[in-house]
Amino acid sequence: MKIIMLLFIPMSLFAKFRISDQKILDNPDASALHLVGSAYLANSLGSIGLKWYQADLLTFGLGISYEVKDGFVPYEKYGVLGGEGFSKNDVLCDLTGVVVNRLFQIGLKKLRRSKCNRK
Repeated sequence: MKIIMLLFIPMSLFAKFRISDQKILDNPDASALHLVGSAYLANSLGSIGLKWYQADLLTFGLGISYEVKDGFVPYEKYGVLGGEGFSKNDVLCDLTGVVVNRLFQIGLKKLRRSKCNRK
């Protein structure tokens, strides 16, 4: 995470930080991608051996880092590598995806316990 943040420091010297005011429902596909992508990444990181809080924090940190990148790298100049700006709504969708995944995992664990207790 520190390495990612160190990469953004030189960008801040040469680029203007932009903030996107795009609403969540203006582009539902992008918002759904943030939500589902974050949930999937948190689940995948948890399944490869990270503790649940490590997977959740890493996923959320990557989402924020990506938005910071969007704030510094304009799509008009860099195309697909750039973004419209830092979007608090995208960060909110990332957080929602992490929380939805965590709640799903808790529910799944309770369901498995209840099935084991019935036998």
